[in-house]
Amino acid sequence: MGPRFSELKPGDLNAAQKPLAERIERGLGRPGLGGPFSIMLRSPGMAVGLIESFEYNRLHTKLDPRVKEFATLIVAREWTAQFEWYAHRPAAERAGLAPSIIEALRVGKRPPAMSPDDTAIYDFFDRAHPRPRGR
Repeated sequence: MGPRFSELKPGDLNAAQKPLAERIERGLGRPGLGGPFSIMLRSPGMAVGLIESFEYNRLHTKLDPRVKEFATLIVAREWTAQFEWYAHRPAAERAGLAPSIIEALRVGKRPPAMSPDDTAIYDFFDRAHPRPRGR
């Protein structure tokens, strides 16, 4: 079974989509329009708002990149958001998140030896979406 939406290629883009695709690639620093981007670009009006949200969260928030990536991985794993996990795991590693924390999240376990700040972040998400004990 293939993807529900094929990835848009540069030659497929219309005049409204091309500048948005360039903005996505430039702003996210990654080539290609995989994951949610090919879907977003099918509605350029909607894509503008989403791109602005992504850019704000990536470039203008005061949160430390490590904290942002830790929180993103927690949510990605909890919701089995495979693209988010795939896209953000390397970013979390580059931001300095410990491999033991990443691995624990990957397998659905509470990470060992977290800092007090990491514990607060993890517990915030855990309380917002509690899981059965033992995970």
